[in-house]
Amino acid sequence: MQIAILCGGEGKRIKELFPNTPKGLIKINNRPFMSYIFDSLIQNGINKVVMCTGKGHEDYFSYFNNKYKNLEISYSQDPKELKLGTGGAILNACSLLENTFFVQYGDSLLNLNYKMVLDSHKKSKKPMTMTVLPIELSSENPNVFFDKKNNLVKYAKGNKSKMFQYIDYGLLVFNKREILRFQSSQDVTLDLGLIQSNFCESNECNVFVANKKYLEIGTPESFASTKSKLLDM
Repeated sequence: MQIAILCGGEGKRIKELFPNTPKGLIKINNRPFMSYIFDSLIQNGINKVVMCTGKGHEDYFSYFNNKYKNLEISYSQDPKELKLGTGGAILNACSLLENTFFVQYGDSLLNLNYKMVLDSHKKSKKPMTMTVLPIELSSENPNVFFDKKNNLVKYAKGNKSKMFQYIDYGLLVFNKREILRFQSSQDVTLDLGLIQSNFCESNECNVFVANKKYLEIGTPESFASTKSKLLDM
């Protein structure tokens, strides 16, 4: 199984603590946060990683090179003169990606069964699977509406509607052939959320409901919380 990890962002919110360190290389227990993600992927049967990098490309490559334990690591670097966005970064990496692949953010450590997600995706025969978490298990604002009975999914970043009852958990599965339809947008900044919204609106999104919280280090507050939890493990 293969996964693309989005780790090319500038990390603006966490920069006040780590101004010169890419988020995935911030250390907890004297090891980079990305190594926790890699260990989780290995436990879930992932054997290939494509790192979608940007400004911190040289730092990631210098630290991990092309191997971590039994993970094969390859790199897709955003052109320095362009800001492709998270969706554009995936399109930029398409030559390295298999026909079906996961996508995950590089500042989140997830807690779910990846194979079950992939099985659900294949069974659905839809081009995208989005994992979600009930708002009862999160303090974040909900951005996903899911009506299983009527097979209806809506996705909206910055949503304030009370009808939305899930948050985006941060793990996606895509069929490469279908995501290539967005390739004409590759020369402009393309947010992954726009791709997600498009698939939802066209009723092409499968949903997998997670039931355990994830850890992330996107803000100083979440970093402190995640550090405390990982130190206790």
